[in-house]
Amino acid sequence: MGSEMCIRDRVGSALFLSGLFFLCMGLFRVVRRLGLFDTTIYGTKRLFGKTKEDFVDWVEQNPYEKNFVELLIVSTAFILISFLF
Repeated sequence: MGSEMCIRDRVGSALFLSGLFFLCMGLFRVVRRLGLFDTTIYGTKRLFGKTKEDFVDWVEQNPYEKNFVELLIVSTAFILISFLF
C-alpha cells in the first residue's frame, strides 16, 4: 500500500510539472505573439546586418504565427489531472 501511494504521488507530481512546463511554453508564445520580443529580434538582426528594412516593414513581413491555444489547453488538463492524484 505504501509503494502505491508513492507511485501515485510521483504521477501527480510528474503531471503537474509537465503541465507547468507546457504553461510556461504557452505563455511565452502568447507574449511573443503580442510582439514583446519584436524589437529585440529586429535590433539583433539589424546589428549584425541581416536586415536593412525598416522596423514596421520587418514586423509586417515576419509575423509570429505559432499556435498557443493547444499548449494552454494541454497544460490546464495536465495540472487539473494532477490534482486528482
